[in-house]
Amino acid sequence: MKKYNKTKWQDFSFQETKIIERGQRELHDWIAIFPNGREIRFNVSYFAKVYLKMENLNVFIMDDDDLLFIQSTKKNELAPVHMMDLEPFTIGRKKHFYVRAINTGNPSEYGPMVYSRKVFTDEILQIIPLLMKQQNTPLADSDSRFEAYKNKWESGGEHLFTAIELNEFEEVLKDFDIDKSQITIVPDITHYWSSIEIIEQNQAFATTITPNGMAVMEPSHAAYMNFISLVCGVNWNSDGVKGKMIYFQQAMNKMIDEYRGMKGTFVSLSSVVDAIFNAATSFFIIPPVAGLDNVDYTFSNFPTDLSAVPLDTYHFICRSSGLPIYQDFTLQPNQESVNIPAWMARFFVQAGWINVFFSHPNMEVNKNYMASTLMMRKVDDPATLRNFLKNVMVSDGNVKIPDSDVDSFIGEIEKEIELNKLLESAKKREEILRQRKLDKKNKSGSEPSGSGVKTVNPEAVGQNKPVPSEREIEPEKKKPMQSKLIQTSPDECDHCLKSNRVRDEVKKELEATKNKLKQLEEKAQQVDELERVLNENKKKIETLESEAEKMKSLEKKVSRVDELEKILEEREKEIEELKLQNMRLTEENFDIRQMEGNAYEDMKLMEVDLKNLKAERKKLLESNKLLTESTDQLAEKVIQLEAQMECGKKETQSQQETPERDRIIKELEATSMRVLIQNQEQTKEIQSLLEKLKMSKQ
Repeated sequence: MKKYNKTKWQDFSFQETKIIERGQRELHDWIAIFPNGREIRFNVSYFAKVYLKMENLNVFIMDDDDLLFIQSTKKNELAPVHMMDLEPFTIGRKKHFYVRAINTGNPSEYGPMVYSRKVFTDEILQIIPLLMKQQNTPLADSDSRFEAYKNKWESGGEHLFTAIELNEFEEVLKDFDIDKSQITIVPDITHYWSSIEIIEQNQAFATTITPNGMAVMEPSHAAYMNFISLVCGVNWNSDGVKGKMIYFQQAMNKMIDEYRGMKGTFVSLSSVVDAIFNAATSFFIIPPVAGLDNVDYTFSNFPTDLSAVPLDTYHFICRSSGLPIYQDFTLQPNQESVNIPAWMARFFVQAGWINVFFSHPNMEVNKNYMASTLMMRKVDDPATLRNFLKNVMVSDGNVKIPDSDVDSFIGEIEKEIELNKLLESAKKREEILRQRKLDKKNKSGSEPSGSGVKTVNPEAVGQNKPVPSEREIEPEKKKPMQSKLIQTSPDECDHCLKSNRVRDEVKKELEATKNKLKQLEEKAQQVDELERVLNENKKKIETLESEAEKMKSLEKKVSRVDELEKILEEREKEIEELKLQNMRLTEENFDIRQMEGNAYEDMKLMEVDLKNLKAERKKLLESNKLLTESTDQLAEKVIQLEAQMECGKKETQSQQETPERDRIIKELEATSMRVLIQNQEQTKEIQSLLEKLKMSKQ
């Protein structure tokens, strides 16, 4: 069980806080006074302007005790050098810490405005080590929680600053087991003032100061500042921009999409100004014919919020700007007026520019985002909002939204408001119960010594008269019993009767007081029981919320498992196909190897045949050689015979040699034929061997 788990912080609202202005509403220069009489202010409110320009500025809240501490330790010097850092205020004393809660309105894309109170994470990281050191439980070097939160709250850019809601801040304190009674939640005066100026002075945004002194704003205000600076003041129905309007719409859509994605952060004012400047020079080169330099569409001649603007002036500005003209929705059906309030005139022209510029269907989300931001700036009353939705935020001023849609929208907003009220009342009841418990403990024990903190009890004001001390009544000495009865006088009897009456009245009062005390005790028991039930319900709600979160994470995991199973099935199918392919390839490879073996055997046989053919060819060549020689010999003999025939040998001799010559010729022809046949057969064998060799190579 954690030691400080049930401790509570103090939480003051704007209604409970008295704000004293110093100068002309400087964002850092103010004093706030709480109901207990304690005064707080920024440390930088004592700094000169030269110090405010420092890069490593440290901004935090001080109270009267802090000022007295500086005066006592620094010889009455309230120099800025002594107020630059928060840590010296915790040395040798127990400091009370103040955390600013910023009232933010997060515009919804499709529903009502969502309001919340947020705290800068840089401010939390600044005070956690000091709080833990102050309660004698300093952070250990091996404790990784602090770095984990630091990494979790990384903003993702130098121009972005992370902020979390109060309930998350409380969970962080519980995680570190920090005594929450050392902390007071205070409203952010800087943000509150600049929010008022949106309405009173027609400002485009609300700002506040980060713990390092940077001026920042909500992303929705940054988006609206872009809209006011770049879209308003241009006649988008002018011929000069009609054909090019799609490029301007795409650029603005991209900007607003970026700001819509910056949830949970604040964006620096300087980065917003730079973005507007870059957009104005790069994308929004508006032709002069579409500009409205001579048209006072901000109604600057009507400075106060309720200044009466003539309808003719409002109509002229709308016609010059190419905007729809809306009717005053606060008037009764038969009521007429020649003027409208200045806030409504400004409101109407901005609503008109939203409708004209965000006319493309793809810009519906950003149109609702801008309209929601516009409503946050002025329209907070449900009845006014109903009329606004029915008469203004449509394509033009004449179209009506169905009452059912409006009632649904209003119902959601009223539920949100009612829920916030219930939460606030529950917190107040919880604080009252906690205070009663403390009062009971204080009554049972001795009164503690003062802490040096100035407190003011409103009931005690004007009641400083001294209380008279009790009379010391000396007990009468007992007289000895008299032997004789003493008769009482009539006066003494009357006195006794009066005493009896007084005694009876006192008894009755005592009985009534006892009954009241009994009733109060019963009520206290009921309150304790309610507190117990409330705590149980709170625990149940927390358990249900944690279970819901677990269920969500489990659903995500289950869906992821299903996806992985599908992927595994696909992979298994692919593996089976690959196995089949591998088997087929193995079989084909085996066949190829077998064919290679057969081809190798064939090659060996063919080599043997080739050797045999070469030997036969050699023999054939030798026989051809012999045949050629015999042919040559026969040819010589034939020549000789022809010569003899020409010389005119005897006829008888020629007749004897003729048969021999015919025989030789026949032998030559037969030998030539045999050689020719052998040559043809050997040629065929050689050709077949060559074909086999070619096939084996392939």
